[in-house]
Amino acid sequence: MEGGAEYFSLSLYDDKRWWKDDFTEEAELAYQEIAQKNIGTTNDRLKSKICFGDQEMGIPVFAGYAFAYRIVRQYAEQQQVSNYQDLYRANPLDIFNTYITK
Repeated sequence: MEGGAEYFSLSLYDDKRWWKDDFTEEAELAYQEIAQKNIGTTNDRLKSKICFGDQEMGIPVFAGYAFAYRIVRQYAEQQQVSNYQDLYRANPLDIFNTYITK
């Protein structure tokens, strides 16, 4: 959901996301592992940490937003999504599972 929102907003406005710089390639790889292990969690506290960041877990601030934007952007490019309705109809697990890290 947030990746789609970021993708849409960045198609309209300049990128002023100050927090994206902390989401390095190393942080992304560690984040992806945490996200994969917990993809089915219903624990709201854990989901909040994964989305908004948690210093103890080594997750940068707003890492969930940065990661979600990257996977949505890559999916839209790979699938040649031409309108947002098609993007929002996509299966979130398909988007996640087709993501390729650099």
